[in-house]
Amino acid sequence: MIKSTTDRSLSILVNTDQHFDYVKALSRAAHAKGKKVYLYFSGKGVLLTQDQGFGHLKEVAHIAVCENSCRAQNIDAELFKSYFDFLAGPQYLATLLKKCDRNLVF
Repeated sequence: MIKSTTDRSLSILVNTDQHFDYVKALSRAAHAKGKKVYLYFSGKGVLLTQDQGFGHLKEVAHIAVCENSCRAQNIDAELFKSYFDFLAGPQYLATLLKKCDRNLVF
């Protein structure tokens, strides 16, 4: 989970199924600079869980996926749960936005 803002952290809300290459590159770059990276996939962003590159993100980021969005997009999160840290709801997103130093939305 999120510790404190002194950790120099970046949260990225991904609520679209576009720009995934940019999200991956930005996550890797922030991690390489010593930042803690948190990704939250919701809305159509959960469709990116089906991308082959999704599993590699866990190497550089803490990943949460919106459970309600998975249901809405007819995605069985159980099939790929090893690729993310946990299923979450909107309350996690609120905490994430408050605790991280920087927040981006795609």
